[in-house]
Amino acid sequence: MTRIATSPDLHLDRPAAMRPLFKSSELQADFDRDGYVVVPFLDADEVAALNAHYASLNHDHATSQGFHVSLDSTDRAFKRATMDKLQQAARARIDQVFDRARIFVASYVVKEPGPRGIVPPHQDWTFVDESRFVSCTVWIPLARTTVDNGALGVISGSHRLFDHARASPSPQCPTPIGDLMFQIFPFLAIKEMEAGQALIFNNRTLHGSPPNLSEVARVAVGIGVTHEEADLRHHYLLPGGESQQIECYQVEPEFFHEYSNTSLSQLYNEGGRPEGQATLGLSPFVRQPADAAALTEMFVRDGNHFDTALGERMARLLGQAGAPASAEPASASASVPAPGYSFNADFPPMKRVLRELGLQQALERDGYVIVDFIDAGQVAALEEHYRKTHPDPVEGFYASTFAGDKAYREDVDRKIREVCNDRIQALTRDIKVIFGSYIVKASDEGSQMNIHQDMTLVDENEFCGINIWCPLVDLDEHNGALHVLPGSHRLLRTLRGSTIPAIYDGVRDEINELLRPVHLRAGQAIIFDQSIIHFSPPNHSGSDRVVINIFFSHEDARMLICHLDRSQAEPKVEVFEVDDSLLHVYEHFGTDINARPNIGRSLGMVDYAFPALTPDSLRQHYPAAAIGSTQASIAGAAPMAGEPLAGAASGWRGWLQRLLASRGATSR
Repeated sequence: MTRIATSPDLHLDRPAAMRPLFKSSELQADFDRDGYVVVPFLDADEVAALNAHYASLNHDHATSQGFHVSLDSTDRAFKRATMDKLQQAARARIDQVFDRARIFVASYVVKEPGPRGIVPPHQDWTFVDESRFVSCTVWIPLARTTVDNGALGVISGSHRLFDHARASPSPQCPTPIGDLMFQIFPFLAIKEMEAGQALIFNNRTLHGSPPNLSEVARVAVGIGVTHEEADLRHHYLLPGGESQQIECYQVEPEFFHEYSNTSLSQLYNEGGRPEGQATLGLSPFVRQPADAAALTEMFVRDGNHFDTALGERMARLLGQAGAPASAEPASASASVPAPGYSFNADFPPMKRVLRELGLQQALERDGYVIVDFIDAGQVAALEEHYRKTHPDPVEGFYASTFAGDKAYREDVDRKIREVCNDRIQALTRDIKVIFGSYIVKASDEGSQMNIHQDMTLVDENEFCGINIWCPLVDLDEHNGALHVLPGSHRLLRTLRGSTIPAIYDGVRDEINELLRPVHLRAGQAIIFDQSIIHFSPPNHSGSDRVVINIFFSHEDARMLICHLDRSQAEPKVEVFEVDDSLLHVYEHFGTDINARPNIGRSLGMVDYAFPALTPDSLRQHYPAAAIGSTQASIAGAAPMAGEPLAGAASGWRGWLQRLLASRGATSR
């Protein structure tokens, strides 16, 4: 269980029996007190040699903007060779600074130019038995670092605040400061350093960094060091089950070549655990969130201060220029400006997510594309799994994301990923799969899905949310086939949520005349932008219509959800940043979708004009359609089947729509 230092008098200090890690007693004393030290480390020639080595590498893990480490590479030989090179370069100096130490991991740590490379305050994983040993990172910039190019910052004394196993993966395993990371950001002391200096910090010390706003990548080296006699450990949050547990493994350095946080996160989502490791035991996982006011008091106790300039700088970067910030806050949660969000009414270029150029172009142009997705055997396997987990018939419209049983939701997600993974990989590029679900229409009038768009789930200033929607039965006019309005994903830029007025509220009848039916065969799929307008009539076939839905986005996309408090006199949309576990953990979908989100962190209120479609604007986009009459050339077209274009209802947006309809709410 997490133990938190909850008063200024409580310190979680280094055990007296632990031998010093540093040869210098002064460095050891500073490290014990502050959780870090800064020392000279590499000379100019050594720095130049490592810069040349980094430039010679082929980084399959590198991103165009943001933060990455060479341990993110999918090539284990690459990671091993990189570690060997860095260990060779640093070994002599390691032996001078430390007393009988071992290197257990080494990597390049890179922050590409651009505002998205923010690393919020966090602690590193637990690598050793911290009742007997200490582990640290030796962080060495290969060029001068400042606040402008993403220098590292630390919070002095923060290594004494928490006493818990810091487990993987992130974001699935929450931390005590998970909801406060950006609120405590201005307490970071940014360490501006010369190339070749080293910031050596306890892996329990809170550290983070602002984005790199220069024109070149900020390259550093990170080397993990501990006592030579310390065994390495890794703690992993086991997936599934109502009472969560952390499993501890004894590992070797090779473990970190095989498993990165990205691969462990994927493993967790698939219901797996690291293989071939010696298990040291299980412990219950109980999250104990930190209190912002108590943290502030302890930060100040240990000599930290609230950096008003840094807080204002971050607020401006995140879209909230001029937000107030006091020099010495009484409470971090009350005084640190919230990261902002600015809505851009212009459509951004769509980032490529499909391997085949023709499919990508169709998706960008029309908002959807039809593909052959899974074969008859895979359809049968998913049908069998659905029947096994749903022995009783459903009523109306149902989605597995409605279920209150988190273990069940994750079992469905794992099964869909397991069956469809190879085909997803073959069709897509540069994506992350976020969630898979079953979507079912019973054979009754209550299964109709009214005209709607899916809610905003990613930052559509840069990205789009996309669904792969695949029926397990042939679709026709009798069992609730999908209908789509081609090109409607690019009519108006929107923020969409359960309480936000929809752009089509005043033209539902007109849109109904423009919708085009999509008749898919079992195993075909429609891949569509979540902002496209779509609809499906009731199922009258006499049997359930079962569909799988796979929600994905570009690998760099951040997830958002939006909320409008309709009780306020001046309507303002509030935007929340959430992590990729949203559909795994959010409970409001099946209970009170209209409530203010209780997950993620608010980015503040957004200026939003609440755009709306009119009959005239529809005529401009669809001039061939006889809007306002009983016929329309688009609606009169033959149903789409097996074409490279189609439209569909999103997996979980559909069931949200049903929930709203059942409560008499306005459709989004």
